[in-house]
Amino acid sequence: MTIRQIKNGKAAGTDNIPAEALKSDIERSCTDQIATLRIIAEQSVEWNSTLYINFIHYGKAFDSVDRRTLWKLLRHYGIPEKIVNIIRNSYDGLQCKVEHGGQLTDAFQVRTGVRQGCLLSPFILSSGGRLDYEDLDI
Repeated sequence: MTIRQIKNGKAAGTDNIPAEALKSDIERSCTDQIATLRIIAEQSVEWNSTLYINFIHYGKAFDSVDRRTLWKLLRHYGIPEKIVNIIRNSYDGLQCKVEHGGQLTDAFQVRTGVRQGCLLSPFILSSGGRLDYEDLDI
């Protein structure tokens, strides 16, 4: 119950875990989530396999993707250059305005992130999660 009352956007505590991470799956307790991770880690040791665990704050991840790196990633995964160019062209010159106090600001260019709500965005964003960065010259 206490975790539900924690406000989002607050600085992480001494454990460096933000409130949003604890609240990520409110239907499952934190204990359940830790137990699941423990089982996965134990199986990794048992199977003598490498384990990588990555926690992604999807709300922030969509806004922070470096697009130049993204285009390289797509090509690295074998997406044809023609398709990469089509996707890149849909992002080039993207402009936004912000409403503040009932007024719209001047338009400004957005150079990072993927569009939230775009059907391609989850695919594009997840492409970065599968990369061995040592294999890519970025």
